[in-house]
Amino acid sequence: MNLFHLTDESMRQELSKTMMPGEQFSCPVYVSFGKESLLGSALSNLYGYAAVTDSDCLVVIRYNMLGVEMSNRHYSLRDLESLTVKSGAITSIRLAFASGTGMEQLHLRVSPKVYMSGLTAQKQNLEGLVDTLERWK
Repeated sequence: MNLFHLTDESMRQELSKTMMPGEQFSCPVYVSFGKESLLGSALSNLYGYAAVTDSDCLVVIRYNMLGVEMSNRHYSLRDLESLTVKSGAITSIRLAFASGTGMEQLHLRVSPKVYMSGLTAQKQNLEGLVDTLERWK
């Protein structure tokens, strides 16, 4: 991922690489992970993409600041135990999924507008993502 050249097409291409054969995704958004802090280092945060799939999963790809993929994961929405969404300049989405070892927490921070990027549908996709997640709550 090139953090300095974010486009709808590059996001679709990266998410497509994580799909199972025949699986489709919708509502792709650019997200950030990490601590919300004015003093926090951007270098320690992770960035990436999230989308929902037609197989009822939330797919998440994480990259470091250099654009190196750190992980990609499918979370089954059937295992969603809790969801908290706080809207504002940045939408905060906190999810908890049941897992074999207890609960797995996930915190996505999504801006409705990614300035100086080619992400033209970020706001609409964010709304669709939140609507889809809330149906599983």
